[in-house]
Amino acid sequence: MGLILPFRSKNPLVFPATAPGINWAHPAAQGFIRYSGVALNGDFISLMNGSAGTVTASPTALINSALGPAVKFSGTTDAVTVPVSTATDTTLTIGCIFVANTSNSAGVLFTTDSQRGTNTIRLTLNSLGIEVNTNSAVDFPTGVSVTIGVPYFLAVTLINDIVSSMPRFVLKRLDTGQVITFPVSSPSAIIMAPSAGIASIGTGVRSNLVSGASIAAVCWTTALLSTPQLLQWSNDPWSFWYPQKTDLAAMLKTPAAPSFTLPGYQPMVLM
Repeated sequence: MGLILPFRSKNPLVFPATAPGINWAHPAAQGFIRYSGVALNGDFISLMNGSAGTVTASPTALINSALGPAVKFSGTTDAVTVPVSTATDTTLTIGCIFVANTSNSAGVLFTTDSQRGTNTIRLTLNSLGIEVNTNSAVDFPTGVSVTIGVPYFLAVTLINDIVSSMPRFVLKRLDTGQVITFPVSSPSAIIMAPSAGIASIGTGVRSNLVSGASIAAVCWTTALLSTPQLLQWSNDPWSFWYPQKTDLAAMLKTPAAPSFTLPGYQPMVLM
């Protein structure tokens, strides 16, 4: 195999407008990928196997100038649920690219268990303030808020700890490039429990809370990232879902197509 080099032909904060895939070399992929998906036609498509999610209520499809294809979650039961592993993990990383449309109490971006089992991990916007919380009433407010209408990349990483868990976050504005990293100031115990096998993007199907966001891409992995790794990811936020690589040895011959083609996308040739 030839030398593999990361390659971006334009501003990495801009939607790549290429076919998505799995970037197995990405720091967030080191471990198990519980879910990785991108928005398409009002649903989310798994990059693991090309399967669609299950749409609940009436989330709407849109094409956002900053996000590309996205799903807008406006109602109290709007959600896309996706099958995930029921394994118990000791570490967790969640990444998300989104725009907040409205300010709501505990607007859900992603939930590891759609049925809100004990110790479910939720990434939320509480009146636009970024939080990680669990169904055991353990909340990690960050004191950092997003602005309505602005595209963001957000990632959080944390460890299962029965005494003290300190999530680390990175937040990047995709319009200006402003980046913020922050640990939570008040550690609390987190005991991760296995998912019931269904995760939820947007409003959790049992939460009756309005997400109020348009979401373009989501992932949940078992990686535990350092702050430098979170910053590295924020420099090229789309790279987890839209890898672009150049194989120098393959430039002189016909490149192979990906193993499957997501519906609605043209095949991406990995060169």
